Amino acid sequence: HRDLHSFPTRRSSDLAIVYEISYLIPYKNKKAISTINGIIISLIGIAVMAMPLRYTDGVMYDTRTILISVTALTFGSLPTIIVAVFTSLFRIFIGGSGVYAGVSTIISASVIGLLWRKLIWKKLTKHRLLNIYVFGFLVSISMVFGQYLLPLHIALPIIEQITLPILLIYPAVTVVLTQLLLSQRERNESYIKIAEAENRYKSLFMTNQAPMMIVRPINGEIIDVNPAAADFYGWTVDELKQMTTFDLNASVQEVYDPLFKDIEQNIRTVTHFKNKKADGSIVDVEVYTGTIIIESEMFLYLIMHDISEKMTLESHKQEIESQLHQQQKLEAIGTLAGGVAHEINNPLHGIMNYAQLILDTLEKNSKTAQFAREIISETERISTIVKNLLNFSRQEKQTHSYANVYDIINQTVSLIRTIIKKDQITLCISLDDDLPEIKCRNQQIQQVLMNLLTNARDSLNDKYKDYDEDKIIKITCRQYIVDDNRCIRISVEDHGNGIPEYARDKIYQPFFSTKPKDRGTGLGLSISFGIIKDHHGNISYETEEGKHAIFNIDLPVDNGWSLQV
Repeated sequence: HRDLHSFPTRRSSDLAIVYEISYLIPYKNKKAISTINGIIISLIGIAVMAMPLRYTDGVMYDTRTILISVTALTFGSLPTIIVAVFTSLFRIFIGGSGVYAGVSTIISASVIGLLWRKLIWKKLTKHRLLNIYVFGFLVSISMVFGQYLLPLHIALPIIEQITLPILLIYPAVTVVLTQLLLSQRERNESYIKIAEAENRYKSLFMTNQAPMMIVRPINGEIIDVNPAAADFYGWTVDELKQMTTFDLNASVQEVYDPLFKDIEQNIRTVTHFKNKKADGSIVDVEVYTGTIIIESEMFLYLIMHDISEKMTLESHKQEIESQLHQQQKLEAIGTLAGGVAHEINNPLHGIMNYAQLILDTLEKNSKTAQFAREIISETERISTIVKNLLNFSRQEKQTHSYANVYDIINQTVSLIRTIIKKDQITLCISLDDDLPEIKCRNQQIQQVLMNLLTNARDSLNDKYKDYDEDKIIKITCRQYIVDDNRCIRISVEDHGNGIPEYARDKIYQPFFSTKPKDRGTGLGLSISFGIIKDHHGNISYETEEGKHAIFNIDLPVDNGWSLQV
């Protein structure tokens, strides 16, 4: 009787071992798992049946009923069928008067377990312990009724002796063992889900093309990086894991402090930083940040996107917009200058006419007549300047015709002479005699010459703040012959700072300028280059940084254009 009480617990842990083994097999081989489980449980059942509690010859009791019923409830149909077949065959092999009763308990436990699993188990999940207990009680009753298959003179005393212990002990053991297996299954399934999640997110982390990092917020320590981050920054994964975010950032640490504060408050952020690479280059990165919990510790994840090209394009866009605004202002100033010049012309001619009337009434050599002639001379000079300003400010495309080189140079100089004189710059002009007329658009050549003179003036003012004997602009013009073609060269020379080495390949590029943005548009030399090329000429320079710069305009006398009127 004592053995009967202790017997159900002897092998109760065996199924837990089987359950543990089943989780070592890859989940995709589901049928293989069920088959292996069935075989292992069958061996456990046979082992249990090999060491039974013998009541009389051929009549024995063991825990196979609990083993099989719990197998049916928790492992499903395929393992149960395998166990039922093997244990039934083994019971037949043992033989004796209790064969029918023994096989019937195996079958009844299997059938009840499978039916309960399919019809009732999932519907009564709220009261799981009670559900299992009722199931175990039902299996125990079927076991008791199975004893009636024994010879009657043996069955009655056995039923009287075992009914109460079985109905009390077997359902309780069934509850304990089933609950153990279910807890074990839930735990293992949780481990599997965690492992799958870790593999899934690790795959997302490791195969992501965007650089990613896991960082400890308190000190910026880099805990982990993906291969894309190593490729992006140029350090190996192990090298990066020895660094902090402050080692990568080209900004000061104070920039990071508000970011980490936001992270501690679980605020997702998108921030722009300048990061250093292993080769020393600086890149603009947009950093997406958020929090992630790893082993109960909060970390910061960073996803970096290289926005250097975007920032460059944005900078160029702003620069172009600024240049367009500047160009619009210049056009407005040109229109205003034209209007002002027209308004000046009217009173100017009045002054000139009145001075002439006064001169006509005076004696030729009188002092007053001399004053009148000075008034006429000065008003004519002003009139010439106004005329040149009007020509320079015109926006329409001029036709080309023969133009006098002397007039082009003198008209341009007349517009800038006063400014140059105010800046205490000495202007030296040296023009060859008998220079030929050239085919050109007069106003465009003036525009080029004006740009070169303005650049020379700015360079001298940067080098010399006040008067200096070397603060000189030289304009020269000479004629020469190349391959039987007559050409002229207009040169503008200054003794300023010259052209820096880094700028020499870029000075003709649109919007490139060595001047501050408020002083240069970066369009002057680019437009000048286009104008001279359009005239079939060439513009070149000679320079020595810190000493001088000479710009040469080479124009053919006859550029092949047909004259237009």
